[in-house]
Amino acid sequence: MDRLRVFIVDDNFVARHGLRSILEAEAGISIVGEASTGIEAIQCLSKTEADIILMDIRMPDLSGIEVTMSLLRRQPLVRVLIMTVVEDPIILASAILAGARGYLSYGHFNPDTLVESLRLIAKGKVVMIPP
Repeated sequence: MDRLRVFIVDDNFVARHGLRSILEAEAGISIVGEASTGIEAIQCLSKTEADIILMDIRMPDLSGIEVTMSLLRRQPLVRVLIMTVVEDPIILASAILAGARGYLSYGHFNPDTLVESLRLIAKGKVVMIPP
């Protein structure tokens, strides 16, 4: 894999653009798109190839879990990394059961951790922060 293609899904404008800024500065990572709702993500990703999707779990229309299940039915090779403020183990277990390759809880990671998590997931690893 030459460049890691990342698609960002988050209803928070500041979060989306902050993530974009962090990742655009990284060699070997390309942002291939972004969406602010689950429905928009499903529509955009039907036309865009991504290796990893950074997925917010709470959005106004569909949850990140619902979007993950829908996307993985259509694109089983894409990897999903859930990013959330939610630390409810039941919700996080639901995300993993839906097919997410891991989760990052806001407040428990920094830009370096984010980038390393993407690279690990691209290699087939599972990432959970906090464990």
